[in-house]
Amino acid sequence: MIRQLLRLFFKYVWPKIPYHRTVMDYAAQQFIAGKNREDAIRVGRKLCEEGFGVLFNFIGDHTDSVESRNRAYEEYEWLIGKISEYQIDGGISLKASSLGLFRESFDFGDSRRLFDELMRHAAASGVPAWLDGEELSLKKKTNEIIQNAQPILRLGKVLQAYDTRVFEELSDIFLHEDRSYRFRICRGAYDEPIELADREESLIRVRMNDLVSSLLGTRHFVQVATHHRKTIQYITDYMISTRNLDKKSFEFALLLGYDMELARELLHGGYRVVIYVPYGEDVEGYCIRRIIERPNYIFLPIRKIAKSCVDFCRFGR
Repeated sequence: MIRQLLRLFFKYVWPKIPYHRTVMDYAAQQFIAGKNREDAIRVGRKLCEEGFGVLFNFIGDHTDSVESRNRAYEEYEWLIGKISEYQIDGGISLKASSLGLFRESFDFGDSRRLFDELMRHAAASGVPAWLDGEELSLKKKTNEIIQNAQPILRLGKVLQAYDTRVFEELSDIFLHEDRSYRFRICRGAYDEPIELADREESLIRVRMNDLVSSLLGTRHFVQVATHHRKTIQYITDYMISTRNLDKKSFEFALLLGYDMELARELLHGGYRVVIYVPYGEDVEGYCIRRIIERPNYIFLPIRKIAKSCVDFCRFGR
């Protein structure tokens, strides 16, 4: 219910608020590395010095032009080069929609050629790559991309726990093969039809725990992408103690700036922790998606704005 209200608010009310983009840009400063790639590399190197791994993401969803598609490829090519040059413990996280892989209205063959070249560059540089989860209607095409890329690079696959058919997908497509895959397990953030995705949080959390249980300790590598402390507690207590798993056999992925205290707790506890580092110009779109995914995130930018107002009143006169 709350998520639906937020979707309506951001669709119909938020765009009518004066300077809404400026407000969001300011409020999101601690959650976005910056608007350019140099900012992203600077933030990523600093995180690596602290002991974290990083995943760089050039913000953007469905591209509407060849120019924006080419820009995305150029950004990731540059990132791969810098990750290798600076020996950053990091990789890239891409959206197939921003790379033109779902758009046959402009040269689809060219998009696939560029994507294969990007995967070869990543493989040659030893840079891991993940394909972000998007709308469930695109799941079949996304899986085809991942499987076609497998001979070039073990491209990471996202499993969204709100997907009611996620276990069928695993059994039908991935788990019956001898190949090993890299899976990121997350909640899921898109506005999906009720017949495709659960909206009840308790069901989603149970399915997320079940996904973790079924994949940890197998031939597959698992990345758990969540800030939910009970889910993390389930993994660190039950999964480690009962299965005697090596803490380095999987990793946690957390978002930049959202709960760095939790990230440091896990890091100091001996777990591998990767920070998702977004950058780019579509700050508003990125933040709205994250707030809808986890509504209590809305209080983070509100607190930042409130604190700035208080500071201005105290010292700005």
